[in-house]
Amino acid sequence: MSSSYGSIRGDATAVAFSKATLRGLSQIFLIENALSGALILAGAAVFNVWAAGLMLLGSIVQNAVGFASGQRTDALQGLRGYNGALVGASAFAALGGGTEAVCITLVGAAACHGVHMLLERIFSTSVLTWAQLPVATAPFCIVADLIFDVLWPLLKEGEPTSRAELLRGGVTGIFNNFSEVILSDGVIPGLLILVALAVGSLRVAAFALAASVLSIAVSLVANVHMEQISTGMLGYSPVLVAIALGAVFLVDRSWTVRVGAATVGVLVAMVVHIPINKLPVPQYTWPFLVAMWLVLLAINAPRALRKRRTGASAPAPKAAG
Repeated sequence: MSSSYGSIRGDATAVAFSKATLRGLSQIFLIENALSGALILAGAAVFNVWAAGLMLLGSIVQNAVGFASGQRTDALQGLRGYNGALVGASAFAALGGGTEAVCITLVGAAACHGVHMLLERIFSTSVLTWAQLPVATAPFCIVADLIFDVLWPLLKEGEPTSRAELLRGGVTGIFNNFSEVILSDGVIPGLLILVALAVGSLRVAAFALAASVLSIAVSLVANVHMEQISTGMLGYSPVLVAIALGAVFLVDRSWTVRVGAATVGVLVAMVVHIPINKLPVPQYTWPFLVAMWLVLLAINAPRALRKRRTGASAPAPKAAG
């Protein structure tokens, strides 16, 4: 009887861990949904099986470290997997498949957990807790920069898919804005990711699609060549910013505030992309992080000042997803 119970319990744990791993993939787009994660993985696999495999490995590793360190609740929600998945994606982008990429994914995904915990502590200090800043993809950016720009200086860069024609380039750019989030490329992977977002949350999908279209429109107004726009390199951070500000971290605010914040966030992300892109390191999702944090600081500062004047305690930081 005890043996049977242990087997059932083990099976349940395995199922829970598997779902958590897939949720880790969906949390790249700030969604908690295992089916969405599976569709995102399928989109990556259409681009390249190695890319999908390394993303899955990264999510597994970071999730395992999260479970082992007692962060079970966050791990079950996928909040201890998405940065590891992005490290796997960056390992493929830099090295392709192979033993080296696997080893870097293993080490980098495990390191993301420690960086995540450190940033959570920093953001929860009395100096910053009022701003309610989410950790988001900062651990991935920090770990990937350290690995590929300090420890692994020689990288190989592939040529992204692009189109020079206005109509075809615009369509390609809309979907590449999604696929580039996971460092993939192509219309089909991007379309699968958009479907994954819709499965997880129609609100998230709507903000993401609107941001993708807006980023292309702004780029055209700024006289950026369509061939560059269609790669998705200018639009993937705006997509993430719109999701974060419009559908996730400001849900207690009015619809007008959320739409306005998402719109401003998209524009800020596109502006900060310019100086960040000139730095001697890959930009990853730094434009998204900088834009999101700046807008949240601007929005939360007045409320924090009012509470300080009235003597109210600072709000607890939101879950760092």
